[in-house]
Amino acid sequence: MPGIDTEELDSCCEILFGHTDWEFVEDKDTHITIKFNVEDTREEERQKTYKILVKFDATDEKDAEDFVYDMQPKDWLQHLEEEE
Repeated sequence: MPGIDTEELDSCCEILFGHTDWEFVEDKDTHITIKFNVEDTREEERQKTYKILVKFDATDEKDAEDFVYDMQPKDWLQHLEEEE
């Protein structure tokens, strides 16, 4: 919506409910309706980010690529950690 400072709405929702899950609701009148969800309903907010960090020595780029291609899926899992 033009002219609406969404950062202020994010801030208000964050202060009141601990998240920024709000939305504009279609309104047939001449009013602007903003719905603040009491609980965060967005799926991406509930998802966690994971990373895999693997360090190894290689003689050159080809050697490094060979190492990565030779790893099995279970080999990667031992390096899996939740990103903070």
